[in-house]
Amino acid sequence: SGTVVSLTAAPASGYLFSGWSGACTGTGTCSLTMTVNQSVTATFVPATVQTFSLSVTVLGSGQITSSPAGITCPTICSASFTSGTVVMLTAAPNSGYVFNGWGGDCSLAGTSLTCSLTMSANKSVTATFGVAPPSAPTGLVATAGDSQVTLTWNSNPAGNNVTAYNLYWSTTSGVTKATGTKIAGVASPYSHTGRTNGTTYYYIVTASNSGGESTESSQVSATPTGITANRAYV
Repeated sequence: SGTVVSLTAAPASGYLFSGWSGACTGTGTCSLTMTVNQSVTATFVPATVQTFSLSVTVLGSGQITSSPAGITCPTICSASFTSGTVVMLTAAPNSGYVFNGWGGDCSLAGTSLTCSLTMSANKSVTATFGVAPPSAPTGLVATAGDSQVTLTWNSNPAGNNVTAYNLYWSTTSGVTKATGTKIAGVASPYSHTGRTNGTTYYYIVTASNSGGESTESSQVSATPTGITANRAYV
């Protein structure tokens, strides 16, 4: 009689202590002074694991995968993750495409190929892929003629989806898209007529598609030369 007894609840893994009943109440440590017979009930319940959903929308041609696994969009575009889980999303554009950026709950990640999310609520993400600009054309050749230069080049691979070729020229070496005079929508072979014989002309060519314009090809040059006719005297 008179002994003070302290009871402490320790839930097993996967359980929570929901509280005392009988001679003890609440959820804290129970202290009893044994002056009479006492009866106490401790109640444990299965822990409720909170989960949140993550949904992904893919625009264009590419794939988004998650770590931990669960999302491989556009095949599987929604999954649930335990509260507090850090989910890493990774963007992988298909051939001929580039990653243009994130939207929704990943908007702060910009155009980075990865986005990290802590699952503290339901989240929604948009990933946008666009057509990649073509590669620079190859095989540019300039052939001088009388008051003209004829340009030829190789066609880009079909996967570049080229819609036009553009020629840039200058009478100064080092021609670029920024410094050259542009002739848009040309096809190989192209004859640049009306040139001045004895003047050297420098050229580059680019390719364009719905994703933009390629970088410049290698520069070539040619100097038109007049043709002197042979005359016979009798």
